[in-house]
Amino acid sequence: MANGRYVADELEKALSIANRGDLVLKHYLKYRFARALGFCSGIRHANFMAEFFRKHGVSAAAVHSGEGPFTMERKAAVEALGRREIEVIFSVDQFNEGVDIPEVDLVMFLRPTESYTVFLQQPRRGLRKAENKEFLTVLDFIGNYRRAHLIPLVLTGRNPQEEGEQFYRIRDLSLHLAEGCTVNFDMRLLDVFEEMRRYDPLPERMRTEYFRLKADLGRRPLRLDVHVGSDIVSREYLRPRHLRPHKGYLRFLADLGELTPEEEGWLGTDVEEFLIDLETTVMAKMYKISTIGAFIQEGQLLASVSSTEIGRALQRYYEDPRFHVDMRDKSSRGFQQWPLERWTRLAENNPIHFLDRSSPFFQYDQINRRLRLAPGIVERQSPALIEHVQDILRYRERLMVARLYKRKSD
Repeated sequence: MANGRYVADELEKALSIANRGDLVLKHYLKYRFARALGFCSGIRHANFMAEFFRKHGVSAAAVHSGEGPFTMERKAAVEALGRREIEVIFSVDQFNEGVDIPEVDLVMFLRPTESYTVFLQQPRRGLRKAENKEFLTVLDFIGNYRRAHLIPLVLTGRNPQEEGEQFYRIRDLSLHLAEGCTVNFDMRLLDVFEEMRRYDPLPERMRTEYFRLKADLGRRPLRLDVHVGSDIVSREYLRPRHLRPHKGYLRFLADLGELTPEEEGWLGTDVEEFLIDLETTVMAKMYKISTIGAFIQEGQLLASVSSTEIGRALQRYYEDPRFHVDMRDKSSRGFQQWPLERWTRLAENNPIHFLDRSSPFFQYDQINRRLRLAPGIVERQSPALIEHVQDILRYRERLMVARLYKRKSD
């Protein structure tokens, strides 16, 4: 994190200089409209820009979590902008999401971003309709143009990482936009977008996104973190195509030099294969999540768990209303009133049965009715390994819940 702060400080220092202020002011005055919003890299940068603009006759304010001579609270600044008491708001992570300012007709990119989400959120602050407003102008002073080839796609509300290649060949966007919206691109510009896309390699984006998340979190991102916080589909991190052979998240971390010495010792062993097995095991329902989770008790990985204990774990798991959507089939009717014996039978017939058949790391002892974990994994257990297992379970749970609720709404 210290290194991340150093980079951020250096960036702010580089952006907060008079020459850059002159450049931004010059182009702002060229396109000067009624109300503008500028996205800055940090508090010092926002304060500098607000002061610089004021010195040159443009009423401006800085909105951020810190202090400064021309700072304002977000709500007060928006109201002042609406009344034209100020002309420009320079913001630091205050308007990326959740706040629309319909009157804004000029957006200025003054900070770099490799995040699709942030890249899209910034101009959206000015895309709302307002009286006497015909269009939104966006000035990019940093180089977010490197993602410009995604604009035709993102204007339709799609995530670039979730679309097939065929979408990029669409020439008429009118069929894909919201009602009442129009976008006009010169055919030559679309050809430029296509050429730019070829030089935007996925592995480099993954690397950039990972380290952006690491700086934001102040720690190494977990699987769930990249799923929630990255614009790149999380399966790319867990099965990175640019690594041969295609391995799991552990190998992705290894490729970045992000493993601890203990984790490096797992590479090429049963421990690595065990984590990959958990990342990829087929789940039609969420039964395996609580079944595998039952092996973790009081910070330890148990060597075996009885089918009754797994049944009890299932029973407790499905007390959570979030997971009731997983029990909508006929065989699950009345599950909330099931006795423990019914849950135990479900455990034996489903998650225990399929883990025993499909995973080399679980074996069911039918005589003693216990599901056993491979001794090699138990012997090499540690807090770090348990953290990986729990992260995988939380990640798989998040995926399953999203899939189940999507299926429910279809």
